[in-house]
Amino acid sequence: MRLGTWVWMHGQITMLIVILMLLSIPDVRHYPYLAFSVAAIISLWPVMGTGLDVASCLLPTIGFFSCSSLILIALAVGNLLQWGIRISSFELNLLLGVASILGPVLHATASGWTSFNLYTLGFTSVMLALGVGMIAAGAWIGDFKLIAILMLTALWAWLLNLGESQNLWDYLLDPWLVLYAAYHNASVLITHTT
Repeated sequence: MRLGTWVWMHGQITMLIVILMLLSIPDVRHYPYLAFSVAAIISLWPVMGTGLDVASCLLPTIGFFSCSSLILIALAVGNLLQWGIRISSFELNLLLGVASILGPVLHATASGWTSFNLYTLGFTSVMLALGVGMIAAGAWIGDFKLIAILMLTALWAWLLNLGESQNLWDYLLDPWLVLYAAYHNASVLITHTT
């Protein structure tokens, strides 16, 4: 396993454990370094009889997260730790709205429901990479810093081949993000209609 993939895998499991700790043990918020240390140790802990650590055992179940998911999880951790990170609700709704539409469209085209496959563009398309870079630049200029950071991080991670996938879409989106986006958008619609 490549070093980048190993770090990616253990980093995402560590962040999930930190979130679970912060949600279930309120006093942990006062000791963030302790929470991250304990979570990292748990993710590296060997599972008896498997020859694998906790993160390696959980990975087949949850899969790799995209850069977007990892950054949003990190922001959620920062919010739980009350680090004062502010995200515009408009920007978050825009980001999750696009994710909830783009995810099913990518799935539909990759499943053969259309004559073209958008997912295959993520493997080698210079045009897709340039488009992501241009959208990120436009987002930065338009003061949508979170969207710009998510897109640029995904683009650089893909260019540096840091994750398991060779497809740019996998660095931008993952099924967990699309499911959360659909949940978030549904709750926003329900809130606004009631």
